[in-house]
Amino acid sequence: MHEVKIRQICYGSEEHRAAFDLRNQVLRIPRGLDLYRENPHYEADALHLGAFMGSSLIGTVCFWIENDYILVKHVAVDSNLRGSGIGKKLMSWVEQYARENEMCRILLKARVSAEGFYHSLGFHAVGEVIADSIPHIMMEKLL
Repeated sequence: MHEVKIRQICYGSEEHRAAFDLRNQVLRIPRGLDLYRENPHYEADALHLGAFMGSSLIGTVCFWIENDYILVKHVAVDSNLRGSGIGKKLMSWVEQYARENEMCRILLKARVSAEGFYHSLGFHAVGEVIADSIPHIMMEKLL
């Protein structure tokens, strides 16, 4: 098995399109939604990371900087590789970036089903569960 490498990917590149496709397959299509029918206006302003095994994109995270914190929008890992540490590697990269850029916290809206994963990374819930087609909860990690 190849080593997993995390790196920033450029908006509009082939790698970005692969990340967009992965997010669509993992996060939207199972809910009866489609990113290609939405208008993700934040895409061009966001920072995008890819997790690669060899040349294959197997995970991605999309986030942006808001004043003194990072807002994570999407984290997606290939369904066949969940639980293998790829999400943790992606979020570790985001945290390192935040620390290097003197951010005070990381904020995200997690699916309730993923709350345990984020707790294991040091995040805590902020507020109540948000009712949606899939319940979510705001979470943060203070740095």
